[in-house]
Amino acid sequence: MSVSNRILMGVASVSAALAIGYVMQHESQPKMRLAQTAAKVAPVKDRIEIEEIALTAAPSTAPEIPVTVPVEEDAVALAAVTSQMDVVPVPAEESPALNQPAIVTTCEPEMTARAMPAAMVELSLAAACLPDRRVTIHHNGMMFTQVTDAEGMLRLQVPALSSSGVFIADFGDDLGAVAHSAVPDLAGYDRAVLQWRGNAGLHLHAMEFGAGFGEDGHIWADQPGSSDRALAGQGGFVTVLGDRGLIGGQRAEIYTFPSGQAPRDGDVVLSVDAEVKPANCQQQLEAEALQLTEGGGLEVRELVLSMPQCDAVGDFLVLKNLLQDLKVAAN
Repeated sequence: MSVSNRILMGVASVSAALAIGYVMQHESQPKMRLAQTAAKVAPVKDRIEIEEIALTAAPSTAPEIPVTVPVEEDAVALAAVTSQMDVVPVPAEESPALNQPAIVTTCEPEMTARAMPAAMVELSLAAACLPDRRVTIHHNGMMFTQVTDAEGMLRLQVPALSSSGVFIADFGDDLGAVAHSAVPDLAGYDRAVLQWRGNAGLHLHAMEFGAGFGEDGHIWADQPGSSDRALAGQGGFVTVLGDRGLIGGQRAEIYTFPSGQAPRDGDVVLSVDAEVKPANCQQQLEAEALQLTEGGGLEVRELVLSMPQCDAVGDFLVLKNLLQDLKVAAN
């Protein structure tokens, strides 16, 4: 990505419906709650300005099996067709089993959650009956889609959005698992989430303490930092969740900053960019932003953005109002 083809999105007016807190929705096919938003794009030379962005929060065909009825040793009354007909009892052990209940195979996925440093939670999902199966993880409004391995296992670390975190694994078809973990150190971190469905070309960027694009302190998916960096008080990191190879899967990027041990006073500027691609040009992009507030609540903003014409492929639209910048005080 070069600086020259990044297009700043000017915002003339912004209206937002903000929700403090979140009611978790658990559906077999979870859908991101998205509100309608209009964006008008007017190309002016090589600069695209966006005006008036509004943010809101069958019967059986089995062959018949001949049945031989077992006859008890003490005989059974039979109607003889002729006086010469002999009746030979059939031993019970040689007759097929009748009216026995079908063997029911149950599938019960199990998931555990374990608190990790930097307000992260390690999820371990075991579902031997569901190998190579897509599963959507839900946590406090955040959702992303992964795939179990050939043994039905999945393990990953997830940024917590609640100090008492509940995590749901949804396979669809009423199959799933739930796990819980306390996250006592969450209060020492600021956290912002960008999530969407499919290949939308979106990214979350954090510019720490005046950093420019591509410089040290510019944290995003291609330069994600690490939790060790945060634990040392040196800056934040980005976690990328969701399998990129899944068609229509949920994706998420989460930025974490160690506000409880910030190295100095300053600002962290948060923005979102959308790359214009052949797959999304002239389309509407739907996304959702979640951000922890100082009081521990969760603020939600939803976006529907109309992308430019396909002759703008390769450009980037930059959204500066979807997330709130962080005001950092040294600790």
